[in-house]
Amino acid sequence: MRINVMAGPAMPPHSIPPGQPLPKVYVVPIKGEIDASQLYLLRRALKEAVENKVDTVILDLNSSGGRMDVALEMMEAIAKFSVESRSTYALVNDQAMAAGSFIAMAATEIYFKPGTARIGEAAAEAPGGAELDAATRRALSGFFGGAVRELAKGERYRGPVLQAMMDSDLELKVDNEVIKPKGKRLALTGEEACRPFGYPRQKLLGAGLAPDADALARQLLGEGNYALKNFERTWPETVARGINAIAPLLLGAGILLLLMEFRSPGFGLPGLAGIGVLLIFFVGQYAAGLTGGGPVLLFGIGIGLFALELLFFSGSMLCAILGLFCFLGSIIWAMTDVWPGETFGGVTFSALGWPLLKAGLALLMAIGGFLLLRCLRPKVAGAEGDGQPDEKGGRAVPAQEIGQAEVPGGE
Repeated sequence: MRINVMAGPAMPPHSIPPGQPLPKVYVVPIKGEIDASQLYLLRRALKEAVENKVDTVILDLNSSGGRMDVALEMMEAIAKFSVESRSTYALVNDQAMAAGSFIAMAATEIYFKPGTARIGEAAAEAPGGAELDAATRRALSGFFGGAVRELAKGERYRGPVLQAMMDSDLELKVDNEVIKPKGKRLALTGEEACRPFGYPRQKLLGAGLAPDADALARQLLGEGNYALKNFERTWPETVARGINAIAPLLLGAGILLLLMEFRSPGFGLPGLAGIGVLLIFFVGQYAAGLTGGGPVLLFGIGIGLFALELLFFSGSMLCAILGLFCFLGSIIWAMTDVWPGETFGGVTFSALGWPLLKAGLALLMAIGGFLLLRCLRPKVAGAEGDGQPDEKGGRAVPAQEIGQAEVPGGE
């Protein structure tokens, strides 16, 4: 199969209007294996940029690959940020291979460190690292190539280049020059990626070369016209990766403990443990950069309504129903990716899909566990009496009470 790319209209270069106030530039490192903690760091930085009206974000990339599903979520976050006047610039600082190349492709423009930078070989593999068959590879490369073309409007070579990086069976030919023959996946140096083709001339993939993020910011905005802020991964993001991997289990355990508490008089250890487990869950979602403190506040309101039901309005069910809605709403809200300034009206159904699925799974686990515990709970005969019910349906009187009872006419 051959991809033959013909020349098309070139996009105008990015420029900063003269007289603009000193802008901030955020630098986000994406280094090492692509995993959930990288996603959390990127999401935190991009949302902070939206809140602070920062329009320029540089992705300092040095990755040999990692989880493809996480890379796709990172691409979605980059696309969500890169609208209107906001732009992301990928700086390939040594390498962006496999999943790392996907992240670079989602940026507004791609720059390379001169001499050593490489990008490509974005092989899609089955779970466990198994090789996919040719038909599946071709279907995936077509899907991802189309997605990249949609993200990088005006970059006419970017989609076909990504397809050539994914599928060794494809031949990439640009203006009658074979860039990649069949039989291997495409990998490019920075200099090769910046070669111009077509008329009007447009670079194959890269917008230019820059030795580091500061030099790139200088190219984009001019000497002294910017202030850099460097982000780093923090321990909460690393911890959140583990917490969110077991989020449904935490939710299920927390709901189960609260159900046990509401079935017993007073308030004790199960209730405290349930609230503690759910707070750990909320901390994980917050560190993942999904939402702020709103879900925890709504959760607290739900617990307060349950407490009112138990203490003051027992049997009315109004407070309990309102508390249940607050409780479930806080859980779904905590797992939903809401951006600054975005209302729930702007949240798509696809964004709610995973939160609803995880919340439903946790609820089923909690109810199943509660019913199982009720079935396994030992029934202690004689706790209320050690005889059979009397003829009137009352409890049987234990033998020791009979011996102590007063008998008419006795001594």
